[in-house]
Amino acid sequence: MQSGYPELPVLAFIAAVLVLIPLPRQIKACNVACITIILWLFVHCLVSGVDAILWAGNVTDSAPVWCEISKTFSNLFLNRVLTQDIRSASYLRNGAVIAFPAATLCISKHLEFISSGRFVSLDKNQWRRTYFELFMCIVLPCLWMFLCTSSGFVSCSNVSNSCY
Repeated sequence: MQSGYPELPVLAFIAAVLVLIPLPRQIKACNVACITIILWLFVHCLVSGVDAILWAGNVTDSAPVWCEISKTFSNLFLNRVLTQDIRSASYLRNGAVIAFPAATLCISKHLEFISSGRFVSLDKNQWRRTYFELFMCIVLPCLWMFLCTSSGFVSCSNVSNSCY
């Protein structure tokens, strides 16, 4: 099975490794939005690389093991309830569609707060900021993934360009 783009999996795996480089510094700084965007980008690049290898030039399900791995990933969020139709980790991609703009919003909000010149009270605002970023970057994408797996909510496939 030959793909028209043999460099795609190599570049996806290189990008997955490169995106992890700033992770230790962001963990030390406790920057939730940057940590989550790094992790979402890592998972997205990893899934794209594996998909480019497994489904190069065909659409047959030649790798049911990868579907089981992606089912395991989605079961972390769904407790094995709504996983009837797993196709190439598309639920993780549905979450990433919401997580990228949410994390960007959190980072932009923090940059605006820093550049505004207002008085900074670190103790009180740090906890609010952390909870807001956790909700926006983790809870909201997981909620979106849950809604995308329910049978009555089919507009997720149009938003995330998944293969439904």
